[in-house]
Amino acid sequence: MSILQEILGWTQGLSPWQSDAVARLLAKLTLTTEYLDDLYALLKMAHGISDPKDRKPKPLTADQIPAPVKVTTHVELRAMKNLRHVNAIADNQHLPFSAAGMTVIYGDNGSGKSGYSRVLKRACRTRDQMEAIHPNAHLPTGKAGMA
Repeated sequence: MSILQEILGWTQGLSPWQSDAVARLLAKLTLTTEYLDDLYALLKMAHGISDPKDRKPKPLTADQIPAPVKVTTHVELRAMKNLRHVNAIADNQHLPFSAAGMTVIYGDNGSGKSGYSRVLKRACRTRDQMEAIHPNAHLPTGKAGMA
């Protein structure tokens, strides 16, 4: 069992606002002033003090941490393809990855490098998933589609 799995199990015994705090820490590693304000409001709600913004706790869940991988499991990413409505990445593009060594992704500003990064972060369930995947900003609103 990984340390993150153990943390998930430990949070099951915490109050919802405390589990929310752990989820935020795992996602960002630091608590912003906004997060602290949210957590303070959630703490007060746990003790019967209403919140004018009606914030609700979002406890840590299994889908917020990387899935446990068995030592015998071999996962290899060979390519990313057929992405639709992801930043400036054109439809039906194919980005191959080297089976050995390192793959370097480079290009002009607005060519889609960050879009690939955001998709990888979601697919691999990284701890920081706060950055949204956006549709192509260069297309008219009606044609951009959902990322």
